[in-house]
Amino acid sequence: MIVGGLQPISQPAGEFHFEWGGLLGHDSQGADMNPQKVREDPNNRDSKVAHPRGPTVHIKVPRFRALERALMRLVPGGFLLFVSYRVLMALNFSASGISNRITEYSITVVILPLAIAGLVLVLRGLRWLAMAFWPGRLCIVADADALTFDLGPMGRHRYPTDRLDVRYLFEMPGDFQDEGKSFEAYLDPRQQMEELLPRIRFPGEPDALEERITYYAPGTEKQLAETFRPFVEYMRRDRNDPPQDDD
Repeated sequence: MIVGGLQPISQPAGEFHFEWGGLLGHDSQGADMNPQKVREDPNNRDSKVAHPRGPTVHIKVPRFRALERALMRLVPGGFLLFVSYRVLMALNFSASGISNRITEYSITVVILPLAIAGLVLVLRGLRWLAMAFWPGRLCIVADADALTFDLGPMGRHRYPTDRLDVRYLFEMPGDFQDEGKSFEAYLDPRQQMEELLPRIRFPGEPDALEERITYYAPGTEKQLAETFRPFVEYMRRDRNDPPQDDD
């Protein structure tokens, strides 16, 4: 099946293999799970598609998205700085017979927060711009050892799998509450596994790692759930899947 920009390439037996804006996915069956073989995608020399002790998922972070986010910050930020500068330069703080400078100080109080907001946007935009033209690799890699984010100027973060907590919402305790996922908690367990990324937490890390994946990686959450399924199944290898509902 072809989904908006999805370009199928070679499909050997037992493997599901596709690219979409740098998205690379592999099925957990077939040669990917063969501990004796480590293959490479012929169209991507930087990608690994197997791991001697488990699956490897490699996703390229698209630079066009970083450029888009840079422009979304640089343009309004630059506009705010330009307007603030012009307004402040037009003010006359010299004492005169027609002005007690109260108006000028009042305008300054209003303009300064806009100038600060513009400066913050410009600085963040420059960071995204640096990411778009970063000379090194930008990717997310999940394998038997760690979940790694190589994000250039955004930092490199590595989370060992032996400390990762990877669980779907249906696997959480009955009294568990997550305000951001109140609706998803009521979905059928099979639907959660097919369409959603599980909760991925690491001790001491305040961010939800599955949200970081969806923020940087291309594709919808359903596509990412399919791509990460070999890694998720490896992390859940000691747990039982939910029973299949009989229609």
